[in-house]
Amino acid sequence: MVFLAAPIAGCGSGRPESARLPALGPVPAITALEQIARPIDPYLPAASQVKELHQAIDAVTARCVKTYGLPSIPTMSADFEDVALQNRARNQLYGFFDPGVTATKGYDVETVMSGHPVQPTEADIAVLSGHSGTGAVVTTYDGKPIPAGGCHQVGVDAVDGDPPTPGSGVSLPDGGPPVPIGDPRVVRADTRWSACMKAEGYSYANPADAYADAKWRPVGNTLSRPDATRKREERATATADMACKQETDFMGVAIAVQSAYDRQYIASHSAALKAFTEHLDDRVEKAAQIMATDGTETG
Repeated sequence: MVFLAAPIAGCGSGRPESARLPALGPVPAITALEQIARPIDPYLPAASQVKELHQAIDAVTARCVKTYGLPSIPTMSADFEDVALQNRARNQLYGFFDPGVTATKGYDVETVMSGHPVQPTEADIAVLSGHSGTGAVVTTYDGKPIPAGGCHQVGVDAVDGDPPTPGSGVSLPDGGPPVPIGDPRVVRADTRWSACMKAEGYSYANPADAYADAKWRPVGNTLSRPDATRKREERATATADMACKQETDFMGVAIAVQSAYDRQYIASHSAALKAFTEHLDDRVEKAAQIMATDGTETG
């Protein structure tokens, strides 16, 4: 199962002193999600890398489960390219930005589950996780020892840990570049955006608050259809949000400021980023070797 990086979570978001603010480069014109580009992008885990790691974990896990005489549990496939794109659309600095979907999906917060995943048996759960369905540790199955963490952990260990999230900086050294929500240039952009939204009848201090409004989140059963009135309000709010971002050039300013902090972070973490990239490459190479041995294509 693949999860998006925390959409409103950031690190190092204090208010910097003006004298120490990193210098801005050009302020880009951003009118579409695909136009968001940052200096940190080349260091982010790629969708193809994450896909290979997940495939290798699944292969090793299935091989382990088979030794217990159990059938492997089909895994739910994920479009890792889309996961990376969705992570780009969500950020503590700008909340949500994807003008192409707001008229129909609003802030696109509902989780859509397709198909009917196979329900694991108690035996499956024990062998896969090393725990029972109630969370109790299980150490054997049919007289055979179960490794700590179960067969899934065996798969994870084979590629040196859980895969990172594609397109997200949370796995980078020190959690990636700081998110400059307190930078006065961002604060001024927030103020302009907020005034624009107020003129449209909405009261939010910044774009992240609009996206994070609890009204948009499903309550109870997340697979149930959202309330029609609430969804209309969400679409209207998100559409106004996108329009105000365009009118005030919010995205251009936000990405220019974030890029300045990206450059500062890259300069101060060059050795750590090199080590991170090399280790990720090594992990992907291990995954490729596993898949070659398994006889499964990775494409």
